[in-house]
Amino acid sequence: MTQNPFLQLAAPLRQQTADLLRAAIVAMEFKPGERLIETRLCERFDVSRTVVREVLRQLEAEGIVEMIP
Repeated sequence: MTQNPFLQLAAPLRQQTADLLRAAIVAMEFKPGERLIETRLCERFDVSRTVVREVLRQLEAEGIVEMIP
């Protein structure tokens, strides 16, 4: 069974982005309580909004960020 090459690349990109954002938060590049704006994160990490949204959901599940509607 062949796998879709996109699926093989998507997870590592998402994980790399999560690792980079997590490191930036730990390094205090963002102030506590600072609003993380999707478009700025897209530009900073050169990824799509979909990736940024998935990363933010992952970091929310880890308790690192809080999503406020």
